[in-house]
Amino acid sequence: MEEDLWEIQPDELRFVFGPEKQISCILKMVNNSNRHIAFKIKVTHPKLFCVRPNRGIVKPHTTTETTITRLAQNDHVISKEGLMIERTFVPEDTSNEDVASIFSSNGNKDIIVSKLKVYTDVIPRTEVGDIESKIEEHDLMLKETQKMVSTLKSEIKELNLRVKKAENSEVSEVKKKKKGSCIFIRCFNNAKLV
Repeated sequence: MEEDLWEIQPDELRFVFGPEKQISCILKMVNNSNRHIAFKIKVTHPKLFCVRPNRGIVKPHTTTETTITRLAQNDHVISKEGLMIERTFVPEDTSNEDVASIFSSNGNKDIIVSKLKVYTDVIPRTEVGDIESKIEEHDLMLKETQKMVSTLKSEIKELNLRVKKAENSEVSEVKKKKKGSCIFIRCFNNAKLV
């Protein structure tokens, strides 16, 4: 089976490890041939990875996706990791149930094996701690800002009440002055009295 008839994307898997976190990557397998290809994926550490589906058939000129999930583990479990992808041409009438027996039978010379490196990038605990402390700091600042906003709202409300009270007292003073002192102005023309 020629390599240009079968593609695996990406050519390596990278997981960013965080303690007690489950992380997934998608692996694409492309069949560029005119024939059906059966595949089976094996992992170096089955307790660390879940592969779904881990076997199947890729029809001619199609792509299939497999989800590789690194299960939640403590950081002391990180080690050298990899995937082994076995593949072979199969007749068109081959079912998914037949795939297991194809790869379990010893001596099948037509099986081609590809190896895929798996890297786990570890976030140092100090960075995780830094991130957590920054989140706590942000939350504290947010609470303080909310308190300040609440205080400012109270002060604005109090100032509005004072302004309204001052306006009401000025209006009542003007009304009092109007009642107490009246100014009467009479204008006369230069007219002669007879």
